[in-house]
Amino acid sequence: MALPLLSTGAICILALVFSASALPPVEPPLIHDHPFVAIWNAPTEQCQRLDIPLDTAAFQAVTTPTNRPGQFLTIFYEDRLGLYPKVDTMKRKIYKGGIPQNGNLTEHLIKARGQIDHYISQDSSPGLAVIDWESWRPLWDQNWGSKRIYQKLSIAHALHIAPFLPLTQTFKLAKRLFQQAGRTLMEKTISLGIGKRPSRRWGFYLLPDCFNYGWDKSNYTGKCSVKIQKQNNQLLWLWERSTALFPSVYLHKSLRNSPRAALFVRNRVQEAMRVAALPKRPYMVPIYVYSRPLYRDQTQLFESQIDLISTIGESAALGASGVVMWGGMKDYNNKVIQKQLIVVFELKIHSFKVKKKENSRSFLGKNIKDLKLIPFDAVKTRLTWAVTHMEEKK
Repeated sequence: MALPLLSTGAICILALVFSASALPPVEPPLIHDHPFVAIWNAPTEQCQRLDIPLDTAAFQAVTTPTNRPGQFLTIFYEDRLGLYPKVDTMKRKIYKGGIPQNGNLTEHLIKARGQIDHYISQDSSPGLAVIDWESWRPLWDQNWGSKRIYQKLSIAHALHIAPFLPLTQTFKLAKRLFQQAGRTLMEKTISLGIGKRPSRRWGFYLLPDCFNYGWDKSNYTGKCSVKIQKQNNQLLWLWERSTALFPSVYLHKSLRNSPRAALFVRNRVQEAMRVAALPKRPYMVPIYVYSRPLYRDQTQLFESQIDLISTIGESAALGASGVVMWGGMKDYNNKVIQKQLIVVFELKIHSFKVKKKENSRSFLGKNIKDLKLIPFDAVKTRLTWAVTHMEEKK
C-alpha cells in the first residue's frame, strides 16, 4: 500500500515529534487518562453575574485567579506568598526592602507557610501551584528596561556595605549579592511549597523565558538565542527544584493569523522542554503552557481559530502536559465580551478538544489543519503525536 503524500505542515509536525524523541519521559499525568489537559483560569463568575451561561465541558479543570482557596490550580501573586521585595516604579514605592538582598527571609517563610495552608488544603489531591513573581528576574543580566531599577538599587546597596571598593568591584559585588539573595528566596520558597503540599506541581510562571520577539523582522525564525539559552542554563538550580514549568505563549495582536505565531510558540515550548531535561532525572517535569483567549495587548479581540491552533495545537504536538487559559477581571467586564467568550469556548470544544475514540486508545484532534493526531503511550511517557493521514474523510 502506497504511503500518502504529506504536506509541508505535516512533515513539520512529524519532525517535531521525532526531534523530541531523545528527551526523557514525563511523569504520569495529574488527571488519569488525560495526558494533555486544558485548564481554565479566568474569572468566569462575571458571566454568572451577567446571566450568561458557559459550557466548560472542554476543560478538565475550571479555576479562577481570584483569591479563592481549594482550587486545582492555585496562583500565588506577589502579594499572596510571603514578603516579596519589589519596587513599584509607577508609584515610586519600595516594598519589603525593594531588592532580595534587603528582604527578611525568616519572616517571608513564616508568612508564606500560613498562606500555603490557607490556599491549598492538606489532602493529597493533585493540582498545580504557580508562583507568579514578575517584578524582577533572578539573573542580573535579564533585568533590563524598567527592571534596571533593581540593578541600580543593588549597586547602591553594595556601595553602602563596601564603600571603598573600586567601581568595577562594586558592580561585581552588587551582581553577586543580588543573584545569591534572589536564588535563596526562590529556592526556599518553592522548597517550602513542595514540602508542605508535595502532591501539587510547583513552578514559577514565565520561567523559562525565551525572549524570542522581533517577529516584525523579515528573517524571524522564532528561535531562542544562544545567549538566552546559556542564561537559562545558569538557572539549573531552579529547574532542579521545580516540579513543573509554566512558560507563556501569549500572542501579540500583530501576530494575528500569522505563521510566525506558530514559530513564536513552538520555540518557547521547545526551550521549556530543553531546560526540563537539564537536571538529568530519569523523567522530565511536566510543562503547562500559559495561553489566553484574547491577544495580550488588548481586551476585546479574541484569538482566531488559526491562532488557537498555533498555541494549543503546537503545545500539544510538542509534548506539553497541558495548557492554562488565563484571563483577568478586566478581560470579561461586559456582556459583549462574555458572548464572544462563548464562541471561543465552542471553538475549544468542537475544534480542539481531544476526544477518545470509542473502544480504542486512540485520541482524535479535530480541525488541526485537517490532520488526525494520535498520541501513543501517552500516559506512561511524554505526550508525543504521530501524523496518521491527511484530510479526514467524512
